[in-house]
Amino acid sequence: MTDLKYPDHPILTAPWVYQVTDLHYHGMPWDKEDPFLDLTLTKGTETVQLRFIRPISLTISEDFPTQLGLFISDISTMGWEGILIEVGDFENQSIHFYAKAVKRCEHGEGGKASPATS
Repeated sequence: MTDLKYPDHPILTAPWVYQVTDLHYHGMPWDKEDPFLDLTLTKGTETVQLRFIRPISLTISEDFPTQLGLFISDISTMGWEGILIEVGDFENQSIHFYAKAVKRCEHGEGGKASPATS
């Protein structure tokens, strides 16, 4: 979206037209494997599952899951160690978090992320 401070991440074109229909957090910060957050987005009959690696600062408001303007931004130019992605809702701030990476999961994979774009 052109009015945001950072460019859209290429993982999903026009995320603001999707609705969050499922969200799962897996893992603990002290686990050997990175924790991740699976976010399922729906637009009409299309469903996309994204896996965000090492999500931090997750906030969910009382308006969730009603978001009106989901964004997924590439914030790599900020120079924050281990934080390359920002996710949020620019209309009513119903969800917001940062992550190290994002992957697109294949439909029907049962929660296993594909090696798609990070």
